[in-house]
Amino acid sequence: MLRTDGTKTISGMAMALAAMLLGAGCDGGGSAGSEPEARELHGTIGAAGGELVGAPGSAMAGVRLVIPPGALAADTAISIHPAGQTAPLPATAVECGPMYAIEPAGLALAVPATLSLPYDESIISEQNRFGDEVKMWVKNGSTPWGQRQQIDSSASQVTIELDALEIAAPGVTPPAEEDVVTFKFAPNPKPSITNAAATASTSTTTVKIPAF
Repeated sequence: MLRTDGTKTISGMAMALAAMLLGAGCDGGGSAGSEPEARELHGTIGAAGGELVGAPGSAMAGVRLVIPPGALAADTAISIHPAGQTAPLPATAVECGPMYAIEPAGLALAVPATLSLPYDESIISEQNRFGDEVKMWVKNGSTPWGQRQQIDSSASQVTIELDALEIAAPGVTPPAEEDVVTFKFAPNPKPSITNAAATASTSTTTVKIPAF
């Protein structure tokens, strides 16, 4: 199975190394610049399967597409890149991570692939949800958004199955306001030294959790 990290394949790495050596020999007085940060994953994957993985610390960190053996009949150029706000998620959903386009768009897979995308834990906390409640919304072209339940999740990453290459974005469905239970915590009242009547502290803490 071929693994592609960032935008480099095994042959691409060899060509890049040769170019670096030639460049060093032709321009001894120049200073080496840093390689531009990869904002796209691409590689050729065939019948044997393969994966595209975003390098840690890059703009594509947390992105991973695994295409199993038998999913593709022939060698196919696959790419993943940020989709921007191609279309807003449904009104009932809150996007909690970047939206990505996986291409060729609409390419059907004989065996489902797995797609992992990063999400922002602070957003799901603000929506009174937990990591195991993060889902993905997927769409092709002008078709409506479809919802995919996660098959796995870890810290800041959610995974689903894909039977075709599509646009995908992680999100959550916030609970209805009437389903949120609110608790308020306050210290015990302290008796006044100069007055027999007890006075309560004005400091309170409010915690909201979804009702089950």
